[in-house]
Amino acid sequence: MEAPVFGINDLGGYSGCFPRFHSTEDFPQFQTLERRWTTIRDELSSSDGFQQLNAPHSSEEGGWKGMYLNNFGWLNRSNIQAAPQLVSILSEIEDVVFVAVSILEPGAKLEPHWGDSNTTVRCVLGLKVPGEAPNCCLIVGGEMRSWREGGLLLFSECYLHSAVNLTTERRVVLTVDIVRPEFASIKPTICANVLGWQTICAIRSRLRHPFFSSHTFTRLIRTPIVLFWRIHALIQQSRAADWDSVMK
Repeated sequence: MEAPVFGINDLGGYSGCFPRFHSTEDFPQFQTLERRWTTIRDELSSSDGFQQLNAPHSSEEGGWKGMYLNNFGWLNRSNIQAAPQLVSILSEIEDVVFVAVSILEPGAKLEPHWGDSNTTVRCVLGLKVPGEAPNCCLIVGGEMRSWREGGLLLFSECYLHSAVNLTTERRVVLTVDIVRPEFASIKPTICANVLGWQTICAIRSRLRHPFFSSHTFTRLIRTPIVLFWRIHALIQQSRAADWDSVMK
């Protein structure tokens, strides 16, 4: 079995053997999103409860926006409460660790970047897709695919990937990550490590000094940061801070 990998950007890329794209036959649990996509689309399009966030990899400020519900166990309660039907649908899928709605504005590009880890499979549901490749598409490891409204794209975000929307309308998708079955038993460890690397990247982006990008800094801070997120997860569990409790 392939070993878990984190901090792929620091490693200079992914060198494993997972496929770039997957079939829904390999992960049939995602098919419930496809069957109920209009319910998801209608709820999200009518909701004003989401907070829009600019992402660090956007080619231009405001070009890409993410609205998060679940980021590896770090829950956005207001966004979750704004989408009860989506949350109900997601409760049918095991080992979900990431949920977000992403908007790519007209003419925008999401620059090439590696994902958080090789331990997850990413599913993207097209909610509003204003065009086809090469004007509106996802590129994973050099392979280009088009979204379609109500359709799913499953891929391994550990590969270098990017997205473009060169149309005159917004592209809107729902992104859902699950832990790969072979790693399900270490899900808490995966969440803590991913959040740890996200924290390190946030520190680097705010404190733009060579030291914070050095291996020395990473070695010093990685273990305590991962430990912090493990403790954070335990506190959430003790408060029953999961999907169901947040909805109450």
